Amino acid sequence: MDRWFNVGKIVNTHGLRGEVRVISRTDFAEERYKTGNTLYYFSEKDANRPLPLTVKSHRAHKGFDLLTFEGYDSIEAVEPLKGGLLKVKEEQLSSLDEGEFYFHEI
Repeated sequence: MDRWFNVGKIVNTHGLRGEVRVISRTDFAEERYKTGNTLYYFSEKDANRPLPLTVKSHRAHKGFDLLTFEGYDSIEAVEPLKGGLLKVKEEQLSSLDEGEFYFHEI
């Protein structure tokens, strides 16, 4: 059974080209949101069926992380994603230096 770790919440769309505004819950935004990485989207309605999304672009803007995903190129495409959570599987967590721990390990 997969263990999932929350990395952010999609709170809104941004612009017309499929960007979403994310409130991050990760200390590793540059790593998590790297182009080509897979994040898993969990909707409020169907939390048992994660949707894999491939990061197309990432930038920071006014305290938020703005992301685009492969195949989601318009505001109409990303509008249904609002309110959902972005997560990673446990095996996607990178190893930390000695003496460093993830919060769930404490």
